[in-house]
Amino acid sequence: MEQLWADPIAGVLSVVLLGVFTAGIGLLVIYVVLRVDRRRPTRRRMPVWAAALATLLLAIGAVLAATGATDGSDPAGLRGRLLASTLVMLGAVVLHWGTVIICVEAGPEAFTRRGFFGGTRTVRYADITDVRGYESRGVRTLTVEGRDGRKVHAHRTMFDWGPYDAWRGR
Repeated sequence: MEQLWADPIAGVLSVVLLGVFTAGIGLLVIYVVLRVDRRRPTRRRMPVWAAALATLLLAIGAVLAATGATDGSDPAGLRGRLLASTLVMLGAVVLHWGTVIICVEAGPEAFTRRGFFGGTRTVRYADITDVRGYESRGVRTLTVEGRDGRKVHAHRTMFDWGPYDAWRGR
């Protein structure tokens, strides 16, 4: 840390760079979370707190990387901080990727769930045989099962029952 204060220009530059990097990530997360998917208004994504947690982890990883890169007094600690910052930021990117990709869409004829790696499962409304709710450690999830054994499993708030009710009312 003393080396950081020995060259104040480098210290100010690293703090400014860290602030710009963190603000850029925050703005990107705000854009992704608050954007409206006009093509698919019935699509529900993961909750906003997951994106906020991903942003917080990215900021923590950036601070670890900045402090690890500027502290040259302990080379072993430097490698540990840089490795920890890389792992924290990688975990944050994976979490943020999940908030963008994972969704449940209630279309005019079926529930469709898109998974983490892009795989989809679809249960048509006419084929629904069972709807079960579970609660595990305070997390309420719902499973919709079809005749062919396919299941759509997600958090209760990710399901939009409006299109299903409209389909039943036909």
